[in-house]
Amino acid sequence: NASAPCVVDTAAHVTWWGDAIPFESAGPPRAWHPELAVEKLALGDQRICALLPDGLVYCEGLNAGLGVHGDMTIAGYVDIDAAIADSTLSR
Repeated sequence: NASAPCVVDTAAHVTWWGDAIPFESAGPPRAWHPELAVEKLALGDQRICALLPDGLVYCEGLNAGLGVHGDMTIAGYVDIDAAIADSTLSR
């Protein structure tokens, strides 16, 4: 999304601005969870997920399709196997 930029810098930190983070807006640019080292970043429909060096995935935003049930939003670590199973069952 061109109006929602995010970058992962060489130190594996994420900087964002605009409306890249669900339910928030930033200007000027600011760090997103500077305590996390990020290998890859994915922006989805009202969610952001980061793959960490240890293989864990941290997500914020809507929980649909993430194998999480209950609350409509999540801010925490996601069980990828549960998310894959959940998406396979919904087909």
